[in-house]
Amino acid sequence: MQYNTRRDRYDVAVRPAGSSDFEDIATGVSAGELVAVSMQWCPLGFYLSESNCVACPAGFTTTTAGSMNADDCAACPAGSYLRTQPYAPVCALCERGTYSTTSGVVGSCTACPEGTTNGVRGGSDPNECATCPTNYALSEGLCVVTFTDATEAGVGGQLGQGGSGAMFADLDSDNDLDLCVTNKGNKDDMLYRNDGDARFTDLTFSAGLGGLSTGRGIIAGNLNDDAHLDIYIANGGDDGNQPNQLYINDGAWHFEELAAESGAEALGQGEGLIIGDMDGDGDLDIYVGNREMANVLLVNDGTGNFTNITIAANAGGENHASKSMCIADVDGDSNLDIFLVGGESSENQKSANLLLMNQGGLDFLEQGVARGVSEKDVFGNGCAVGDVDSDMDLDIFVTGYEGYNLLLENNGSGYFTDAAHNAGVQGQTHQYNAGVLITDFDADGDLDIFVTHDKNSLFLNDGLGSFQERGLAAGITGRNEERATGIICGDVDSDGDPDLFVSIPNVNTANKLLLNNHNQPSDWLIVRPLDYNARFTFHGATVRVLVAGTSTIVSVGLVDGGGKLFSQSSYDVHFGLRGKRTGMR
Repeated sequence: MQYNTRRDRYDVAVRPAGSSDFEDIATGVSAGELVAVSMQWCPLGFYLSESNCVACPAGFTTTTAGSMNADDCAACPAGSYLRTQPYAPVCALCERGTYSTTSGVVGSCTACPEGTTNGVRGGSDPNECATCPTNYALSEGLCVVTFTDATEAGVGGQLGQGGSGAMFADLDSDNDLDLCVTNKGNKDDMLYRNDGDARFTDLTFSAGLGGLSTGRGIIAGNLNDDAHLDIYIANGGDDGNQPNQLYINDGAWHFEELAAESGAEALGQGEGLIIGDMDGDGDLDIYVGNREMANVLLVNDGTGNFTNITIAANAGGENHASKSMCIADVDGDSNLDIFLVGGESSENQKSANLLLMNQGGLDFLEQGVARGVSEKDVFGNGCAVGDVDSDMDLDIFVTGYEGYNLLLENNGSGYFTDAAHNAGVQGQTHQYNAGVLITDFDADGDLDIFVTHDKNSLFLNDGLGSFQERGLAAGITGRNEERATGIICGDVDSDGDPDLFVSIPNVNTANKLLLNNHNQPSDWLIVRPLDYNARFTFHGATVRVLVAGTSTIVSVGLVDGGGKLFSQSSYDVHFGLRGKRTGMR
């Protein structure tokens, strides 16, 4: 026997765009009927009166479409103006460098006096208009931090020509940042000692790093528990049988290559590298990204000897073209997760982004699709991690090689949504986007984004969910036209702000050291997290700044664990303090 479960009558309701409620338009409709019911729905700036849409008085508008009452019409509040063209009348915030002190402003806001700005949208106080700080440039209503090319000025000296990856690290424990640059197929890897105030001396050969190189990725960490930072280099050979190099630091500017003896050669096509305590035992492990081959997870026994446990840990990311990756605890479970940027193999096969979620106990589970990071249509290049939307979790930025960038915003539990378009950082298609950094360049408490491509881009965070590109005003755009790969940041001149180093894969083009001109040490907090033995072992760890005596989180930072595009920035974590100083700990 079959039962007819179809209802005989139906009611119909519609919720038009802009409305929060459904409106009943038909009741008791029979199945099979065509329902055509006229609805009176008034657009913005109108309200319904006796079945007609009536325009609001001049200078007034409604906040939503579908208004039913003349009382819904109102003047725009201070800090905004009534924009009437080319769309429906809507209240719009005053742009940077303008303000409105009263409600009811129509057409535009009042501009700040020439040479001044308030630096924010929605300004309502003319007293907020002021000149930019020293060493800042005024650009379209925004005060932009500037950079000085120290190599051209003779301060940094010659820092090599051509480079793949780069690394800042305090290799001699004198509290300033030294520099190492890899050179795939160009010439020697390069090692520079910082002599203070961003003056460098080339120690490549005397320190034991000389010889023609195929180096790509580079990381530094205390790998053998002797308090000195060692160097690991991925050699991106094309034959798939190239050993990587492990240089053990004796603390006196001499390095001994011990990859074979330590079980760390990891033969392959090594390119990307990340470092971190992936098994939670207090020492640093290494993850190697191999182009067109399975990646390799090397687990440290605590003395600088390594074991390949890739298969047992489900961490291979087979045939993924992994030249760029990032390491961070994205879901807040205290285990370090691995993000692999999707790329393209020599057979022109694109691979999606992968997210290897650390389950603890050296067991990884790939969840890229489930967590919203897998994009097969994006030919990715570099990646970086940081709390770009200031919601106290870690987001991921991915540069597109021939396509758009991705800004994967974390919902707080390790699930992501791409917000690049709405945030203004999507970039342009067919634009070679390469390396990327996330840090607070201007100390305003919000993380900015630096992307290298043909002309470079500096995206300054406005703290309201969007970014403004100001590379030219900052003095960064135009510094190189050679499609830089390795970019790193750190306070190389010890003035409290993050400086930039840019390596360029062209033997005829000089690498660049760009010094940040903010120069206000009181605006920064620099955190160097050490373990109970005063060792540098917290790569990939999350750092929080809280209101003193409370559990209220003010800022979240990340200890750099390498990856990006062949590079690793300073171990130190920078926090901008302007507007966040009161009662922090």
